[in-house]
Amino acid sequence: MSPTVLIAAGIVIAVAGSRIYGSLSRRRRSGSGDPRFEPTTGAGIAAAGSLQAYASEQGWTGPASDLGDEQLAADYARHMLRNILASGEEVGQATFHDVYRGEPSGRAFMLGNASAGTRSGSVCVLHLGEVLPPLFVNLRAHQPYIRFAMKEITLESDAFNRRFQVLALDRKYATDVVSERTMALLMARDDWVFALEFDRLVCVCGTPLTTADDYRTRLDAVSQFAALIPPFVGQDRAAHMPALPDGTTLDLLDPASREKFKSALLAMTPEQRTEFLTQVRTEGMRFIAGMLGKELPPDVVEKLAAHFGSLSPPPSS
Repeated sequence: MSPTVLIAAGIVIAVAGSRIYGSLSRRRRSGSGDPRFEPTTGAGIAAAGSLQAYASEQGWTGPASDLGDEQLAADYARHMLRNILASGEEVGQATFHDVYRGEPSGRAFMLGNASAGTRSGSVCVLHLGEVLPPLFVNLRAHQPYIRFAMKEITLESDAFNRRFQVLALDRKYATDVVSERTMALLMARDDWVFALEFDRLVCVCGTPLTTADDYRTRLDAVSQFAALIPPFVGQDRAAHMPALPDGTTLDLLDPASREKFKSALLAMTPEQRTEFLTQVRTEGMRFIAGMLGKELPPDVVEKLAAHFGSLSPPPSS
């Protein structure tokens, strides 16, 4: 088993199982598409001049025609865009365009448009800087993004519940993340959905971005969602990824980051590696317990980590 798999084991096991189940469970709804999204010609193509000038002023790079290594976000965006833009219709795989990336205030993001057939929407991917349990905000008018063992959480606002469906593993976590202020933010639109997986917050919207102000407004909204997550959520629920020799933190979704970590781990002595992996497995067990809404005593977490660690062979050189 590779070092990367060992490090991610406590986190990936729960998410991987849910992704497999979700892939098998998704079904397209039959019937005509949403009348709000009639086919348009050339929709979603952002105006070049002012947008590129604005992006340059902000230090963004682009435009690009893909989401780079953001495979998890791309899969989610493609699935939800087909649901929102062309429910019940065969439109082929969604494609990305007019995608810009940047890193304001230390949080990396990708923001751009995507097309499904002749219809266009938009997607934003924001790095949170900490790995949190999964949570999805779906539109009731469209097929949800299914995850294994996720529960529908009914919130206090009837108006919000009529428009959106929140899926999470634990009610307290869901109500902490989707607070009253967050619900007010999300109610500003009726054509967007959100996914929180690992350290990514992804927003998919049924309306394309056409101006610099559209890009700025969407990034502000997604950033506000992230900013409204209380600090104690991260303190209680986040998985703390190890630091790399270059000072960055391991990003489980970034192949380059995983390679850096693999090299650093293999450079350790056997004693250092054993001690380090024990700490990582303990952290993984703590994260899974928090994801399920459980507060396990420290001695139980350590025993579980030791048990699962004994089932794994040492990392290969």
